[in-house]
Amino acid sequence: MQLAALLAAYRPSCSPWCSGRPIFARGTSQNFFGTTVDLGDGSGFVDCELPALFTRSVLLTVRYQLPFSLEAAPMQGVLKVTTPGNGLQVGDVLRACSTLELRYDSARQRMCYGAGIRGQPPPSEQVASTESSWMGRMRIEYSWISELGGFRQTRPTKVLFLTDGKPHQVVNDALIANTIDRGVESIVMLFERPNLVGSTVDTCGGLYVT
Repeated sequence: MQLAALLAAYRPSCSPWCSGRPIFARGTSQNFFGTTVDLGDGSGFVDCELPALFTRSVLLTVRYQLPFSLEAAPMQGVLKVTTPGNGLQVGDVLRACSTLELRYDSARQRMCYGAGIRGQPPPSEQVASTESSWMGRMRIEYSWISELGGFRQTRPTKVLFLTDGKPHQVVNDALIANTIDRGVESIVMLFERPNLVGSTVDTCGGLYVT
């Protein structure tokens, strides 16, 4: 089943991130991509390394304003783009995406905390922060209750979800957790594009390359 069928309520949206000169990030001699991802919505930055799946490839960082639509399907253990558009090409492999830490789990049929890497503020903001540790714990403990309607709604915690080795349904849960009604304004996705030779990178539709 194509992912687009599960995202029928969404429509493509052109993003303000469609301008600027692309910068290519190639794998190192150890075939790893190193990148820093801005989760968006004030959720901080994530430094991560991803092992390259192909001998020749680049890592694309795609950011879209919600709502969005993605034509992709599970193939050979990964999620591949099946229809080109919005800067993506057929065969691009989804490696990671931003999502909410508290999201619906289809297997458990309930809301629960899912896998993902939390963003960190820039070093200057970390130094400037004077929030006490107990206040931080209180905010974390009550944030999930607020999302269930028990307290005033606050912006939910976003994380970077790595798709490697994850079942398709788990990846799908992470993608569709990004909804406007839960305070999410944009989604960022990392795609690996194989066989760069002879291909082009479209800087429209919210695509930029880091």
